[in-house]
Amino acid sequence: MEKPRTDELTLDQAYQAAFLWFDHKGEPPLEISEPVHGSVQLITESTFARVRWATSPADQASVLSAMRFATDDKRVAIFSASGFTTGAISVAETQGIALYALDSWGVAHAKTTHARSLAPKTPPDPPFAPPQPQESATDYWMSQTPAQAPSQHQEPEETQPAEPTVTNPDDWSECPTCGMTHFRTAKYCRDCGTHLRSGARHARDLSVADLDLTCETCGGTDIKLRGT
Repeated sequence: MEKPRTDELTLDQAYQAAFLWFDHKGEPPLEISEPVHGSVQLITESTFARVRWATSPADQASVLSAMRFATDDKRVAIFSASGFTTGAISVAETQGIALYALDSWGVAHAKTTHARSLAPKTPPDPPFAPPQPQESATDYWMSQTPAQAPSQHQEPEETQPAEPTVTNPDDWSECPTCGMTHFRTAKYCRDCGTHLRSGARHARDLSVADLDLTCETCGGTDIKLRGT
């Protein structure tokens, strides 16, 4: 039996990293669901995204499954905490699907041409990077050599921390409306939709009542996001 890696994100951490990625783009998810065990589905105004957690890289079947769920009017993106097989990347490249491998810091590394074109101009600060006193994680990267600094187009180096949960407590705060914990770069609360700086609601009324957190297999609503 394959043993789970200890240097990758949990499902909940991967979900948070993907949510922050879209939030950084100015496109916070409007619908969130957990269609199957080990994945979270995010739908924004223009993109259908699936966040995947497993002990092995996402394969061709994972890519084809996401394509079946997606609608014709939205781009398709897959975020994987365990990477992708060569076959998955090949299929995604042919079908114009954006693939992102999430490293232990929560950095999304583009694996396809479409993923690079869909990425924001500047990458968001990684939510699970080791604390760096007096400077942001992005500033820290800029001060390192190219071999040490992860980017949107590089694989994470082996010298990165093995434990993704070592973070600076000051980087996290609670939503003033619902108490959900958020990384310092978040603009909108991923639970109630409140703008974390102004207190205003998301333009599309992203709220707990509107979040479609239901199982698409059995219709159950008693779902809690968690890593396994």
